[in-house]
Amino acid sequence: MKSKHFYIQIIAILLCLSAGAKDFNISSPDGKVNLEVKLGNQIFWSVKMDGIRVLDLSPIGIELENEHLGLNPKLLKSRVRKINETSTAVVPYKFRNITDHCNELLLIFKGNYSLRFRVYNNGAAYRIELDRNKSESVTIMD
Repeated sequence: MKSKHFYIQIIAILLCLSAGAKDFNISSPDGKVNLEVKLGNQIFWSVKMDGIRVLDLSPIGIELENEHLGLNPKLLKSRVRKINETSTAVVPYKFRNITDHCNELLLIFKGNYSLRFRVYNNGAAYRIELDRNKSESVTIMD
């Protein structure tokens, strides 16, 4: 009987530990590029192209003067959307029409910041966005 309670306690502890971790996957429009985001004590991302890892699991964060964004992240909400827009270049260099075709993952965190990931047919990128007042200055530490 004691061993049954012991196993139930171990399972409960493991479930609690894994409850804070969350994974997101998003692929390019043609499905060849796959981006993975892992949330735990820190934010990590990795990229595969045609099933081959081209970017190992790497941390994402930015250290500001009074806080470190990316450590112990608290996810508020996430959103995925498909983008397929064409814009016209004011001064065309190579092409007059520029197509923006990708899939986007937006992660919004407690602490007034978000991460925007975009996965294109030939690559992937992310951007850290701070939701601050325009008059408020931000000091990024080295």
